[in-house]
Amino acid sequence: MFKLIKDHERFWFVLDTNLDGSFTISDVPELLKQIYFLPGDLAYYIIFFQIPQFAPKIIEFYVPILKFLEIKSMDQLYGNFLSGIFSFFIWLIVFLILYSIKVSFENNN
Repeated sequence: MFKLIKDHERFWFVLDTNLDGSFTISDVPELLKQIYFLPGDLAYYIIFFQIPQFAPKIIEFYVPILKFLEIKSMDQLYGNFLSGIFSFFIWLIVFLILYSIKVSFENNN
């Protein structure tokens, strides 16, 4: 088990995601989902758990946002639509950077 953030179970990565005792093809979709949503979920974690430690008054700003998004518990933050959109753009930027590195490497050789 790999624990990216020890106090939040969302950020624990296990190859055997369905807990049947072995890593099989049925574990791959859930593992890919965890990896895909990771950037958006990390953004939520930083915004809702790390920033308030340094600026407690900011929680007053978060309450209306959570009500608007109809989020009743913090577990509903992870893997939701907004997290997916944010993750899409982060992964797009990552792939574009990797592609530009690949192209520049090929042009130099």
